[in-house]
Amino acid sequence: MSLYRGVSTLMNAPEHPEDDSVLQGATPQIHLTERAVNKIRTVAESDNDPNVALRIVVEPGGCHGYMYKLEITNQYDTDDFVFEDNGSRIVVDSFSLNLVKGSTIDYVTELIGSQFTIKENPQAKGSGCGCGVSWEPIL
Repeated sequence: MSLYRGVSTLMNAPEHPEDDSVLQGATPQIHLTERAVNKIRTVAESDNDPNVALRIVVEPGGCHGYMYKLEITNQYDTDDFVFEDNGSRIVVDSFSLNLVKGSTIDYVTELIGSQFTIKENPQAKGSGCGCGVSWEPIL
């Protein structure tokens, strides 16, 4: 099993995003590992819901300024960008997309549980805080 997959495709973008700077330059991209693609697809199939997606939200908090919130959803907002990779969907609001574009999302299993994680974020400075919860953006 390879760790990294190809680039997800932007399926839908809001007409008037809250933060329109995300549309400047190249089309924003999110990368998914094969494990992340498989987990999102498995949840969508088990729920029998083709609208199931991984929502990525960046919130202020932690000792370095920002934290990720990754959750499964089937609700889409008018400000969401929708990406798809091999049948798995990702939804990101325009504020968060500016802070995670180009990132790689993985699904990891550890002794304490399983979760989606952001493995690489080109918008983040350094490796984040010591506990791995928060990070500082490149300005």
